[in-house]
Amino acid sequence: MFLSIPFFNEVNYAAVFVAALAYFILGALWYSVLFQKIWSKGITEMGIKMAMPDKGKMGMMMLKSFLANLLCAFALAFIIRLDAAYRLETGIKLGIVCGAGITLASQMMGANWIGTKRSVLMVDAAYQILGVILCCVIISVWH
Repeated sequence: MFLSIPFFNEVNYAAVFVAALAYFILGALWYSVLFQKIWSKGITEMGIKMAMPDKGKMGMMMLKSFLANLLCAFALAFIIRLDAAYRLETGIKLGIVCGAGITLASQMMGANWIGTKRSVLMVDAAYQILGVILCCVIISVWH
């Protein structure tokens, strides 16, 4: 019954996978090469001590992150299909709306209550917004 929903028959699984992979790679670059120092400093100032996990734990953490990226890409593919947003411009617009309107708003609510440093919130939010835009563009264009 669940798999008979038209979305699952029409979704471009390759596009969803590639979008999730691109989102994941963006995150790897974002938190290592691009903004590691700013983010780590902010986290430390918040009193959070982060130790490098062992290889097994790191692998599991990366897998969980990728699965979250994949879930996001599937949800975005569903929204894109609802709006028939199969053009670059609509993919960008939808990415901005979903990225800022959903992920940023959600992050801001959590940050408000746990006292997240502004620098950490900005790095996290910018990654999420750009990741969602990237997913929307890939899925929209690769219809």
